[in-house]
Amino acid sequence: MVAVFPIAYSTQNLQTQGYKIEKLCTKVLEIDSKNVKALYRRAQAYINLVDLDLAEFDIKKALEIDPANRDVKLEYKVLKEKVKEINKKDAQFYGNMFAKLNKLEPFDTEKTAPKEEEPMSVDSKA
Repeated sequence: MVAVFPIAYSTQNLQTQGYKIEKLCTKVLEIDSKNVKALYRRAQAYINLVDLDLAEFDIKKALEIDPANRDVKLEYKVLKEKVKEINKKDAQFYGNMFAKLNKLEPFDTEKTAPKEEEPMSVDSKA
């Protein structure tokens, strides 16, 4: 009965209290490491916290335990879409950054090339 309360509580507060939900589900998983519902809810919390690697880990573990779980499969699709969305935003961000850098003053190798250094001499007076 102890493990049920935090999981039920997590459903109501997933959007607003992701960190608390993650902690509650972790406590449940300390008691029962194969609790699919706790893995599922913690994965949802991780997705809301944009910790997608940990979300994927929990979803895959839940699918190992219960491969037929429809909700976990659907959440895995949500996760994949979120990853695609973030990758697309990153590509745009970095693409724009490099495009702006290319528009700046061209790189002049003559001005920025390191000058040849003179060989060091040993000063006998030191």
